[in-house]
Formats: sequence, C-alpha cells, structure tokens
Amino acid sequence: MICRTQGSERAGNDLQASRARICYRADGPEHAARASHVIAETVSRSMHHHADEKGMACGGEILCVTNRKLCREDFFEHMESVAQALHGRSGGIILREKDLSEEEYRELAGKIMKICGKYGVRCILHNFADTAAALGAQAIHLPLPVLRRMHGSASAENRERSVPACNAMDAASAENGEEPVRSSGMTDDAANVISAKNGFDSHQGTDPEADARSILSRFRIIGASCHSVEDALEAQALGCTYITAGHIFATDCKKGVPPRGLAFLREVCRSVSIPVYAIGGINEKNYLQVLQTGAAGACIMSGLMCCESAEEYLRGFMG
Repeated sequence: MICRTQGSERAGNDLQASRARICYRADGPEHAARASHVIAETVSRSMHHHADEKGMACGGEILCVTNRKLCREDFFEHMESVAQALHGRSGGIILREKDLSEEEYRELAGKIMKICGKYGVRCILHNFADTAAALGAQAIHLPLPVLRRMHGSASAENRERSVPACNAMDAASAENGEEPVRSSGMTDDAANVISAKNGFDSHQGTDPEADARSILSRFRIIGASCHSVEDALEAQALGCTYITAGHIFATDCKKGVPPRGLAFLREVCRSVSIPVYAIGGINEKNYLQVLQTGAAGACIMSGLMCCESAEEYLRGFMG
C-alpha cells in the first residue's frame, strides 16, 4: 500500500508542512512500521518547522533536479555542496541527466548516491529503473509513459496507446521544451551484467510486464512527471508515492512554452492524495505562493545548479 502522513486537509501551513514528506511504499508489516516511524518523525519536525538565523521556514520541501550542463564548476564538487546544504532539511536530489546513455547514467548515479549517502540526503534516480534497482536505489522518478508500460495495468485502450506514446516521448519532450527522454533500456546487455553482479536478474521470467512490476516493487518511493490532472490521477492509480506537476511559471528551460500556472497546480493538488511537487520557474519570491496551493514543495533546477553557494541560495527560501 502507499503510506501517507496523517490528515487530508490542505489548509494551514503547519498541516501542509506535516504532509510534505515524499511517501514511502509499505509492502508488508516491516515496511509499514518503518514508514509510520518516518512519518511520525517528519510530522514532529515539520510542526516545529526549520529555523535559522533569518527566522522560520516557510515549510515544504525542496527537491534539487540536476542538470550538470548548467554547473559553472565541477559537477561532483557542486553536488557535494548541494547535498551538504540539504543535510538536515526536508528534501532530496533527483538525478535527471536525460542526455546520458544508461551506461553513462549508471556510472554517474553510483557517484551521486555516495555523495547523498554521506550527507543523509534522499537520492532519487531517474528513468532507468533497471539500473536504479541494480544499484540498490530506494527511489525512482519515471516519465509517465514509461511507468504506464512497466506497470502493465493499463486498460486495453491505454495499452494500445502506450507504445506510440513511448515512441513519441521525444516529440512530447520537445513540445514541453525538454530534452529527449531516452528509453528505459529494459533489455540493455550492459545493464544485465551489472544487475547480475548485484544479484538482480532483469530477465526473471517470460512475462515482461511481470518482470517490470517486480522491478518497480523494489522501490519504496516512485514519482512521475505530470502535466495535467488526468496525468496526476493516472500516476496515483499506477502506484506513485509522489508526483511533480508543471511547469508552473515561465522558465528559460522551456522557452516559448506557456506556463500552466498556480490555478493548475491547485487543481492537481486537490485531485490527488499523494504529495505534489511543483516544477518550473520556482524561486524564493514565488515559493510561498506554491505552498499555498497545497503543494508539498518544489523542484528547483537552474537556481541550485547555477548558484555559487547552495547554502546561501536555500536560505533565500526561508521566511
């Protein structure tokens, strides 16, 4: 089942902050107990908020979405500073890097996971579920067409449209001002070698859908990118424990593509019971508006990738 923090209302900063943690999958008593402990600890921490010398936090979570091409310094050094800045705060890092092959991504992911582990920061891998499972990652973020295909529980109509949808992912990404999303590489030979070394067989049986569901079951946190209320509802039905929704404000990452706005974000938040993280053009000036829609927090890419000091940058989000 999908664990959630207590309370379904979205009014009030304290309650909204208490719902801000990305939810965990709890597939059994042990996981359920652990999830309950995490949730209780989070609620306690959130109700007291996070403070620094500038005052009290606005609440919510910041998820850093990576794009190494935006960094002005060595990517690993920069990510070390980001992880250090996130240490002790609610949030995490989504290792996006859409331009990499699966083999290249695997090498990068291993290093970033070590950095995140050093500072106790949640690391969410992206797109390559097989590789993420082989690396022992607990969290994965997937494009919705990939999640739909892997889950294998879509209706006959969705099954028919999922294949062209996956084939058309590059076109859809371009339309949204994004870089093309590479295939999830479920049959990649190199991935099979790594998987075998980690005691993971990516070809466990003759049923691809069953194998894909088996891979998904290894993750305690599953997220998906959503661009409509329908996307959000489908992602929740497919077992996501959180979603991102956007883009909310105008951003250089999606030049010429109209933002969906706060009204859209509010509608998405009201439509699902899992945490929603806003993405697109979010900064310290509009962050509070984002939280007021009921969002659990925000995803930040450019700001955290381009800043000279991640610690100073995140301080700007403190109210």
